Amino acid sequence: MLTVAPDRDLVERLLRNGGLVCPRCETGVLGGHGWVPRRWLRRADGLVVLLKAHATEQEMAGGKAAGGLRRGRCKDAECRATHVLVPPGMLARRLDEAEVIGAALLARAGGAGCRRISARAGRPVSTVRGWLRRLEQNAPALRAAFTGLVHRLDASPPVLTAGRGEAAEAVAAMGEAAAAVRRLLGTAMRALSPWQVTAAVSHGGLLAVAAPARLFHTSRHLVITM
Repeated sequence: MLTVAPDRDLVERLLRNGGLVCPRCETGVLGGHGWVPRRWLRRADGLVVLLKAHATEQEMAGGKAAGGLRRGRCKDAECRATHVLVPPGMLARRLDEAEVIGAALLARAGGAGCRRISARAGRPVSTVRGWLRRLEQNAPALRAAFTGLVHRLDASPPVLTAGRGEAAEAVAAMGEAAAAVRRLLGTAMRALSPWQVTAAVSHGGLLAVAAPARLFHTSRHLVITM
């Protein structure tokens, strides 16, 4: 996955003009490579919409569907990797938006239990338990990745207090990294919430099976599209 702007016309221009850098090889640029057939997305208000390539105006106006997800493919002959291009706030293999999941992670870091978080989020306990389990499994790697990003961006990085548990420290590092990215990119990030930024720098891999070992913060596609 690769996080891009929510403006579909802008994404198409970037694909045509070589404005999206491949996050795999970091040298090639992406060209258009079709569309993801369809995917469901549950928004913060609980509304579930179908993302599909050719949603009609009537479907979009009724809130039942939204524009689909574009695919891009690296033009470098030695790479040729394909990527799903997603707007900020979407996570790989997760039905819910990052804003909802992030609030649950933050509540967990504050000591809330799974059932309490589930009730607050309006999501099934099993779903919330899956989010929290993945956070706890990958907490050391997530903490290291986001702390490393803070140190790369901030000349005087804050000291992240130890002793609250690995999951809580990972969530704290995410918050500090989002703040550092927002300071770096300034007005380009004003429209994005901290959790959208967190999802963006991980390119949707925040709760992936394997935590992202490297986060992207100043690559050309991120600056241009945000």
